[in-house]
Amino acid sequence: MHSNETTCPSCEASITADNDVEFIEIDTEGTEMFSLGAPTKMYVIACGNCEVILGGGVGIAS
Repeated sequence: MHSNETTCPSCEASITADNDVEFIEIDTEGTEMFSLGAPTKMYVIACGNCEVILGGGVGIAS
């Protein structure tokens, strides 16, 4: 039987609901951090308990 429960790899806090993670949007327009040729937004998902980054992505700003 497979469990749908996920735990943070850093602090082992249980991640079972949206409020167990923190969604952070970073606007990279006007910075020299990234050069993708268009205004870009980065999205980071972090543990709500220890704030370690669990995942993320990049999107072109409209």
